[in-house]
Amino acid sequence: MFSRAEYRSATALLKNAIQEKANCNILHVACGVKSLELAGVNAAAMILLDRSHAMLRHAALRNPQATLLCADTSALPFQNETFDGIVAIGISEYIGEPLAWLLELKRCLRPGGALILSIAPDHWRNRIRKLWNRELWLREQKEWFEYFRQSGFQVVETSELLLQVQFRCT
Repeated sequence: MFSRAEYRSATALLKNAIQEKANCNILHVACGVKSLELAGVNAAAMILLDRSHAMLRHAALRNPQATLLCADTSALPFQNETFDGIVAIGISEYIGEPLAWLLELKRCLRPGGALILSIAPDHWRNRIRKLWNRELWLREQKEWFEYFRQSGFQVVETSELLLQVQFRCT
């Protein structure tokens, strides 16, 4: 659903967030077919997580050095403060309980780590998507800012694209 430009933007946000850190641990939740190409990111470990084995097989082709994990993002199987960066592109509109989900992501993020997250705003272009997927949760940007605040995230950078808004949060 998302274009290369959206993934390039997310990769740039992640690189900006961790450029000063060495040997980062990166988690890409709901990586899907178009997982990030993290060439040039100083990552000691990258985990691609999706609940679909088929999606993970496709994602592995783009990042053969990554560890693959089939799991649900609502209950991540990691210890607290495991990752320096967490990437969640193209999933927020499928999350029914965004505050609980953000709290789970926050639990797994190290202090000073970065969350790169996209949202699909309640815009006519995204409403058209509901014609073939009625399970979309389109929320206004101001709602997401409140979820970020309640979960302890601070938005430090945004990038607005055609079908989504991307955030870098700490």
